Amino acid sequence: MVGPSLLGPGLCPEAAAAVVEHAFAELGVDEIECGHFADNSRSARVIARLGFQPDGRKPIYSVARGAQVECAMFRLTRAGYEATER
Repeated sequence: MVGPSLLGPGLCPEAAAAVVEHAFAELGVDEIECGHFADNSRSARVIARLGFQPDGRKPIYSVARGAQVECAMFRLTRAGYEATER
């Protein structure tokens, strides 16, 4: 979770891109799965820009919200990553 003072300057997209690059380039993973709360449009944009493809929805318990929350799930394969312009 990112505090309001850090929203806007592009820190999350930059950090997420670095994690994805590290996972494929250094760790040699073949696929990454991620998700976001369905009502979080900012996270949706970050995930889409990285080339992740939708992979359904599922409920996940959120400690911060104290309830089950619907999450949109995504997947990025190595081939998808390599085809994405960065």
